[in-house]
Amino acid sequence: MREERPYQRDAIQATLEAIRQGRETGCWIHPTGLGKTFGTVRLASLLNTRTLFLVHRDELAQQTLEEANKQLPHWRLGLVQGDRNEWNADFVVASIQSLSVARLQAAPLHRFPLAIADECHHAAAAIWKRTLDMIRGRDRFTLGVSATPERLDGQGLAEFFGSDPLHVVPLREAIQDGWLSRIRQIAVKTETDLNAVVREQGRMANGNLAKTVNTKERNRCLAEAWAREAKGRPTIGFGVDVAHAVGMAEALEAVGARCAVMHGAMGRDFRRECRRKFREGTLDALLNCELLVEGFDEPQVSCILMGRPTESIGFYTQAIGRGLRLSPGKQDCLILDGTDNCYRHKLVNVSSLLGRHHDSPDFEGQDVLAALEAEEQEAEERQQELANRPEALLKWRLETACPWPEMPTLDGYEARSSWQEDEATPKQLTTIKRLGLDMARTLTKGEAGFILDQAMSLDNQYPQMATSKQEWFLRMHGLYEPGLTKREATQKIIALKKQPKELATC
Repeated sequence: MREERPYQRDAIQATLEAIRQGRETGCWIHPTGLGKTFGTVRLASLLNTRTLFLVHRDELAQQTLEEANKQLPHWRLGLVQGDRNEWNADFVVASIQSLSVARLQAAPLHRFPLAIADECHHAAAAIWKRTLDMIRGRDRFTLGVSATPERLDGQGLAEFFGSDPLHVVPLREAIQDGWLSRIRQIAVKTETDLNAVVREQGRMANGNLAKTVNTKERNRCLAEAWAREAKGRPTIGFGVDVAHAVGMAEALEAVGARCAVMHGAMGRDFRRECRRKFREGTLDALLNCELLVEGFDEPQVSCILMGRPTESIGFYTQAIGRGLRLSPGKQDCLILDGTDNCYRHKLVNVSSLLGRHHDSPDFEGQDVLAALEAEEQEAEERQQELANRPEALLKWRLETACPWPEMPTLDGYEARSSWQEDEATPKQLTTIKRLGLDMARTLTKGEAGFILDQAMSLDNQYPQMATSKQEWFLRMHGLYEPGLTKREATQKIIALKKQPKELATC
């Protein structure tokens, strides 16, 4: 039996500690492809306790049982799905679609001190919420696992699993450590204008978005980019709806690709046949809208064709994750991003997932992490040069490089009143530190005011991005947006904490 990877070991230890402290819920946020099923089954093994494992799709039930059989050879394994009702086993995998109220009420739930919710970003959906409400607490620890702490519609998980995940593996870290494939990206620029797309509940309405992007010209543009840059790469394509997926498939077939369109209304046997052909290489691309967003494990996928513009970091994370699993002979995953004219919406892109925020990124086929690291190295060198100037009074003290092209100085400062010679106030010094700056010496009140005027102006022009702690807190509450500044994130968190506790769920 293989050993846990370091991050799996850390996640398990964090969970064991949470249980010792009396917590009843928690979650792991691990990118697709990091072995969440392996880690959760290992947790059950270490706890040596009966476990109820909830899965979102029928296809995942069998995969989970196979993993449990490897790690728990002496345990009785059971399945609750369709007409199978095997609650008396030690490790029970239950399809969430099969858990009616009557079935749950009749189930011996008291037998399971551990419950695991796979793909737990679905928690706010009615069937999941009903199930979780019935199993949470009651002398039981409930663990959620997902690649993203928000539903695809933007709702967060804090209500179900707390404001802070038990363990997080950032996507960037997973790629740097070699657990996931490297990423290359090319922006496929189109003439489509998204600015007039109708909004519903704060997001682009799917129906109107589909009509806007599902044009022969845009689909042809994406297909030609695929033929030029990705031919020969097993490809998953994402459209807005089924008609859009069909339109993309037709455009790909026109440039020589062998395609199939998959969607939820198709029978399970047809979907299995498509996957078999794709796995064997007789299909080049599978096109879908939301069917292959999760639970699709084909490691050979090395191209993601993102025909669907999205503001959902959850959806984008899940979609890109389909191409990041490691596979023999696979060097990287190429993301072909449809990039439209858009000024109204904060669309998610590949750099958003890696901790950087480019308005319209085009890495022109480069390794994305290498390009970002080169940018960061340049920024660090500039920061060091600014800090080493003889006249420098300040230096950037945060982990990230200074986002400003220059540092505040005392050039042109002159004290005009006696009070300006007094020592800087605690409020002034706290604000300077909050902006990420350390002082080389004690400042006077006038100097601090002069510095703060420059710093605030620079922060308005070149705002700091939200910190990782802010990002994860807001994502758990479904309030994070790509490109959110530190100041905007602070305002959102303050407003959230002012809400009544039953609403804030902090």
